[in-house]
Amino acid sequence: MLMGTVSALLGPGEAWLITLIALCSIVVGSGLLFWQHRVARRPQATDRPPTAGFAAVALELDSEAAAVLRPMRAYVDAQE
Repeated sequence: MLMGTVSALLGPGEAWLITLIALCSIVVGSGLLFWQHRVARRPQATDRPPTAGFAAVALELDSEAAAVLRPMRAYVDAQE
């Protein structure tokens, strides 16, 4: 019914062009949704748990920072 009304208002070539554009947009939209769903299911690098090496480096940096702050605190305490 709607297509008949559109065909009456427009020429047959214009009606087919609108139909073709609508079908192409459906195909492209479906392809984009499929691609987005496929990418979302792929495991991300941020989903991995931290490794033991990372924890060891963090502990080493913390101890080095504490070693640097000890003389600083002694200096500040001596000034007071």
